[in-house]
Amino acid sequence: PQSLSPLNDSLRTMSNDPSQGLEQDEPGDDEDLAQALILRGTKLRPRLGQTPATFQLSIHHLHLSGVGLVGDLSLLRWAPGLQVLYVYDNRLSSLRGLGSLPRLSHVYASNNHCEELGFEAGAALEHINLHGNRIGTITGLQNASGLAHLDIGSQRPAEPPGTSSCLRIDVDSLWGIAPSLRYLNASGNSLGDDALAQLVALQHLRVLDISGNEIGGASVLAQLLFRLPLLTALRLKGNPLTARSKWREALIMAGVGLEEIDGKPIATHERAFLLQLAAKRAGMRPQATPMGIPARPATTPAVPSLIGEAPPLVSSGSMRSLPTSAGPFRMRNGVQQ
Repeated sequence: PQSLSPLNDSLRTMSNDPSQGLEQDEPGDDEDLAQALILRGTKLRPRLGQTPATFQLSIHHLHLSGVGLVGDLSLLRWAPGLQVLYVYDNRLSSLRGLGSLPRLSHVYASNNHCEELGFEAGAALEHINLHGNRIGTITGLQNASGLAHLDIGSQRPAEPPGTSSCLRIDVDSLWGIAPSLRYLNASGNSLGDDALAQLVALQHLRVLDISGNEIGGASVLAQLLFRLPLLTALRLKGNPLTARSKWREALIMAGVGLEEIDGKPIATHERAFLLQLAAKRAGMRPQATPMGIPARPATTPAVPSLIGEAPPLVSSGSMRSLPTSAGPFRMRNGVQQ
């Protein structure tokens, strides 16, 4: 076999009895360790006469959740045909190694200790769940042009002395996923009003979960919804905003495509009534659409601009830089840094 490099990080896999551990801290044969790890995560076994390389290429799914993995996933480069990976409920500090898997489309890595993504995702990646990790900056998604589902909720980044937790999506990654992303979960990250501006780039979003944050006002959020015409579902529960009056009405008026807020459907007559009321206050006669629903009045009260200069509309063939005035997507107890 070809020359093998030593392990870059320690790897511990727990046996069937979680109280008993098998630790590999000495440099060894990567291929043998990788083979043991792969066999741990699949029920498939090599057929008679099948070469190791052919067997490894045939592995498309690996189930390695809750087995006590630590370090990174560099050993999985020996499974180049891998498409779906379950590694949630471990103690991984990085997903390094996944960049060598060109067919990887789904990664379930919630509830680990990852402090970084650790790899550059390719165009095949469609779904990644990073919920409940320790990531401070989301990077490596600049080439993830097929990513549709991103869960970065409840991050717990390490806090240097005198600072609080912070989550950022770097600009290149944000633009990389903008044309394809349909679902974003950024719940539980102390996200404040000031952090909403860059989400304007994600104009193909259908579902946005920003529950459990520090969003307190409807005006900036309404401006965001106005610029996300494809958004159908919004989750806001647990934000200070929801304790105020008339917030739901303001968001229904701004989100022309919204179908539900916090799981509660927006009835056709509810939006029609609000549009009629807005037209009446503006002194206009509402014009009926072919379905009999009043059209949005031209003088619907405008919502204020987003913080800084709002990013331009996004199309698949246009990757323009975000304005520096908007700054990185950041969350620090609702205070802009």
